[in-house]
Amino acid sequence: MGPKKPAKKTAHPPSSPSSQPPPPAKKAMLSAAQNVAKEQLCSEAITCSCCYSIIHKPLNQCCNGHVLPCAGCTKKMQEQECPQCRERFDVDRPIRALFLEQMAEG
Repeated sequence: MGPKKPAKKTAHPPSSPSSQPPPPAKKAMLSAAQNVAKEQLCSEAITCSCCYSIIHKPLNQCCNGHVLPCAGCTKKMQEQECPQCRERFDVDRPIRALFLEQMAEG
């Protein structure tokens, strides 16, 4: 047998851009965009579906988790029904939407 040839070193392909973390500036931009989207979603969630004003505490929900209109609009409603699913609700025994109240505060 003759002399052994050295094994060829195989170059590893460069990792794809998606596997690398984004640069700090881009990461900050993504974070800012996500915060804006979160604030917009929260704002939409606590907007009265009847008069489009911001609902202040207490935020109530129907048994299916839909946010009910503000207290003023709820009092004016002839039928005590959720505007989204038409499920009846008891004005005297409201179900609080505590998670939304916490999001609206913070």
